Amino acid sequence: MALLFAASSTPCPVCSRSNWRRALLVAIAVGLAGYSLWGVIRVVFDPLHKGHTPRGLAKRFGFATSALAYASLLVATLAYVARALPHVAKPYDWTAGLLAKPYGAWFVGAIGLCWIGGAGIAEIVRGWRGTFREDLDLGRMGPAERRWAMRLGRFGIVARGVVFTIVGMLLVGAALHANPQHANGMDGALLALARQPFGRLLLAAAGLGLVAFGTFSAMCARWMRMHIAGRAPA
Repeated sequence: MALLFAASSTPCPVCSRSNWRRALLVAIAVGLAGYSLWGVIRVVFDPLHKGHTPRGLAKRFGFATSALAYASLLVATLAYVARALPHVAKPYDWTAGLLAKPYGAWFVGAIGLCWIGGAGIAEIVRGWRGTFREDLDLGRMGPAERRWAMRLGRFGIVARGVVFTIVGMLLVGAALHANPQHANGMDGALLALARQPFGRLLLAAAGLGLVAFGTFSAMCARWMRMHIAGRAPA
């Protein structure tokens, strides 16, 4: 989606008017649903064996935050697809509805801070420090595979953290001004990047970072260190 923005500098709902782009958004929605479900599985069943220590519980809380983040992106993506269909009513804007409630701005602000801290800054630190290597079975990877996994993981996770941080900042801004127009989700974050000096370059860099994260996730599907009951760690 970010690369589409960089090419057109228009919101994703506009991009989704063509059939192939709508199909691409549906494919993205399927991927987001899968990743959100994976976050729930990591919290409930603990296949990565984080345990119940304070450090392990903190990591599992991060998985829960990730699941919620991807679920919200899934809802936003489905909304983009729905806006492109003339017979579908305009999707409900949860931010506007929540801001209209008593203490709604506080809730929106709290959600934004969770995005910034849990889904944004924490991911930037994780990518920068390379702690994600703990979840990879490095012994089964060749030297080139390990090298590329670290490169793609660092770049992709940091890029994802930056985008998530911007989403959280937009939510906090909407809460401070009690203005739902400031909370536009992923497309708002991408447009905020596009409107900066050298915005298209920044947006293209964010898009490439997310592509790198997707490639790294595919590598994780092959080499992630899994712990299954009754079996030795893979």
